[in-house]
Amino acid sequence: MELERLTKLVLVTGSSPNSLKLGKGIENILKNDYRLENIELFPSKKISELTPEQKEHRDSSRPLILDKYPDGETRPEIGKEFLRKKISGKSIFLVNYMFKPNPDKDEPRINDCLFEVLSLFNTLKQIETEKMTLVTPYLTYLRSHSVEKYIKNKGLYQGNTLEMMVNYLALEDVKEILTIDPHSTQIEKYCELNNIGFHYRDPFSTSRYTPYPKLGFKTKEQAKHVLEKLQPFITYFKEHEEEYKKKYKKILVVCPDPSSETRAEEFAEDVGLGFENLGYIIKERIDVGKVKISGFKNFSCVKKKDVEGALIILIDDMVSSGTTMNENARDLKYMGAKRIEAWASHPVCPNIEKINDLDAIDKFVFLNTIQQKSKKIELIPDSAEYLLSALIFKSYMRGPAIR
Repeated sequence: MELERLTKLVLVTGSSPNSLKLGKGIENILKNDYRLENIELFPSKKISELTPEQKEHRDSSRPLILDKYPDGETRPEIGKEFLRKKISGKSIFLVNYMFKPNPDKDEPRINDCLFEVLSLFNTLKQIETEKMTLVTPYLTYLRSHSVEKYIKNKGLYQGNTLEMMVNYLALEDVKEILTIDPHSTQIEKYCELNNIGFHYRDPFSTSRYTPYPKLGFKTKEQAKHVLEKLQPFITYFKEHEEEYKKKYKKILVVCPDPSSETRAEEFAEDVGLGFENLGYIIKERIDVGKVKISGFKNFSCVKKKDVEGALIILIDDMVSSGTTMNENARDLKYMGAKRIEAWASHPVCPNIEKINDLDAIDKFVFLNTIQQKSKKIELIPDSAEYLLSALIFKSYMRGPAIR
């Protein structure tokens, strides 16, 4: 007999169109692939989206509102009756984008995104829930925290916005954070200090070792479709492998910096390229934002002579300006590389025109964790939805069950 959860899973989304679309995608996957029935989606609304009757009556039946006052202040509201009927005692997952590179009137800026998340949790905590969880594809504020290299090597201190963000979420009774490939694992330390669970998926890792019964599947065959979606870069590579082998002398995976080595090593091994097709470059910093590849490390199986006619895949967790990566690609092109692609989880890229102007990188392949559009960018469809759905399912099923 299967175990079922007594508590309803409630997905709450921010009021932006992209967050609503993400929430609907996750709801669809949880219902159709994971066969969850005890689930409901509540999008927060803007005032303009209310019915004439709802606008007139600001009473206990008012749905969840996330809007702005004329001066730009965040305006969260919810009726007491709505809270009692729809939110009370439920397992709440707040699904929201926390970054939009080119915000418009319908999409909040990065600082607004964080404050809107905090405002929504503050509103929802007015009544007791089983647990409140933040679900976001790209978690912001992980780039500025006090680490030894700044203090020891440069004498520079940074404000610890990572710690601030976690502390703020803890104040609003957030018990868990679910995300994809965080830029810094320092967040785990601050979450632990605040008794917040922190879980993420690495999109470059194989799903071969994922225990499929924990995803609600009885056999590996039943889980096959979902498991393929949980290794988006490996699946993408396999879909294009035959084409690559026809066009290029060889396929090489190159680590642009030491922090990307582990993910590149595991990826190369999992797609069958092995360590003999994995390159470890030596970089020299010439000036701010300017680097030069002087060769490959002694233990690297790939050397300069191997680059001729090759497709090179540069692997990292995110791309911002892309300038440094392009400098690396230019040096590799000079060594004879035929094509260079950059594969990364998050297309942060605040200046999309600058990405289009990068001359040495032929293509970027990203997850759809940030909604970017560019002639040089390909987003892997539904990748964020599937990775987050797996995290939500496991989190939800860890709660009390009935037979």
